[in-house]
Amino acid sequence: MTRNEEARRSVLAAIRRRLAESAPHDAAHAQRHQPPTPADRGMSLPVLNGAAPSTSVAVEPLPRDPLERFRYRLEAVAGTFTLVRGSDALVAELERILRSAGARRVAVSEAAEIRAVVEGACERAGAELIIDASPRDLFDCDVGISTAQWAIAETGTLVLESRLERHRFVSLIPRVHIALLRADRVCETLGDALQRVRAGAAEGEVPSAAITLITGPSRTSDIELTLAIGVHGPQELHVVVVEPGDATMPDATANPTHSQPDGLT
Repeated sequence: MTRNEEARRSVLAAIRRRLAESAPHDAAHAQRHQPPTPADRGMSLPVLNGAAPSTSVAVEPLPRDPLERFRYRLEAVAGTFTLVRGSDALVAELERILRSAGARRVAVSEAAEIRAVVEGACERAGAELIIDASPRDLFDCDVGISTAQWAIAETGTLVLESRLERHRFVSLIPRVHIALLRADRVCETLGDALQRVRAGAAEGEVPSAAITLITGPSRTSDIELTLAIGVHGPQELHVVVVEPGDATMPDATANPTHSQPDGLT
């Protein structure tokens, strides 16, 4: 056997081993995700050379309402969606998530408007609330809670602006991230969301030093196509959507209170 043949067999054997190891992850992924529908393909792929889309397959349209479409896309990437109305329902939902996650320590971003709600939920769930947690403290927290300034219906993505809230580490380090979102902050596309980010800045002001886009729990398959969840970020993403006009969720896109400190962007 030549050296080239030996190397070829070694590489192919390694690929076969890795594919066998990823089989359980592929099965778990298939259980939690529906296969793409014809409607998905119609929404995501451009029509080339002016060709009309095929009419041989019945197309089930996506929800027309942006909020429902955001929910559809979010759940397709293993995020959870809950719509609540009123502070009591919000506290109860946060308590439920904290209990299901077995949360012992919870970090909250500096969004003052949600502090009382989070304190109440932690007290009821028996979890310790960490305020102004340092990056080192965040590694000992089970859950991070922040708001999200915008959401994108087309992709099920959250948009977090550093200009308005220091939440990047809170949303990335703990194994569970809970994002609170106003129901009227769902945009159609990424372009729409970025236009609103720019529109929210004063004249001559830089919109945000950092904009974080979050689409579902952290996942990677960049190492030999083996899917892994929660390696580079949270294993779970829960989006709790609050009806507009609720006093517990004022407009998170207005009245920026600070700039992002160095090292936290």
